[in-house]
Amino acid sequence: MSLLVNLQLKVKPGQVPDLLETFKGILPG
Repeated sequence: MSLLVNLQLKVKPGQVPDLLETFKGILPG
């Protein structure tokens, strides 16, 4: 899960929705 933490630390607040969409595309379900 450290990868997720690193991404969260590097992501700006405005990029959160886009990041969630990326995870939805990567993760099953």
